Amino acid sequence: MKCLAMTIVAALSLTGCETPHRENPPVDARVAMQRGVLSTEHGDFRAAIVEYEKVLRLQPKNAEVVYLRGVAYERLGDRNSAISNYDTAVTLNPNLLPAYVARAALHEASGDFAAAAADYAIVRRLSGDDQQR
Repeated sequence: MKCLAMTIVAALSLTGCETPHRENPPVDARVAMQRGVLSTEHGDFRAAIVEYEKVLRLQPKNAEVVYLRGVAYERLGDRNSAISNYDTAVTLNPNLLPAYVARAALHEASGDFAAAAADYAIVRRLSGDDQQR
């Protein structure tokens, strides 16, 4: 549960991670986003996915929402859909650190250590930890 709370906190802090070509979201998208986050917090991941898909119909290039949908799929145990969403999220926003972290963890858990290492290298670069010491 602590990991889920950290995911939600990270998601809510994504306002600083701007997606290219992002405009102010319509009120309906904001409401759907809030419902999605609340559904995730309450463990209703299917409802969260429905809400995130409402947002994505209005804002198809919103990398943060694609990432959050991936989190919901991951919580449902659907690793393939989660990774697909994380892939799309980082394509839309190559600086979306939480998506790389989540994808790396899934790769590592499934034994794909090369893919996990590649994602962790990106995480280190994005977080400034790739400097030689």
